[in-house]
Amino acid sequence: MNVFEKMGGDVKGRVALKTHFGEPGNKNYLNPELSKPLVQKLGATYVETNVLYGGRRGKTETHIEVAKEHGFDFAPIDILESEGDKTIPVTGLNHFDGVVVGTHMDNYDWFVL
Repeated sequence: MNVFEKMGGDVKGRVALKTHFGEPGNKNYLNPELSKPLVQKLGATYVETNVLYGGRRGKTETHIEVAKEHGFDFAPIDILESEGDKTIPVTGLNHFDGVVVGTHMDNYDWFVL
């Protein structure tokens, strides 16, 4: 909260807070209690994307189960590509002419990373 407040800014509207919910069976993720005050202050939604390598974080329904098992159960959760993806064109890159993102990105006015 101290860092966020020192940064200032007028974050209003639909806010997404990007996080990593952690893999099942390990503790290699930030304790959700650290972000809870910020999520509650902003009325934010936790967002993440499914992984490509499978497992429980590879499907939206089980990914959300993992998030809740790890304590991310006090705010809405949105898996950004759960209803599809889209390509955003970019210029100036050597190997790509677009970036693929989840369509739910359009649901937010702000992203806190």
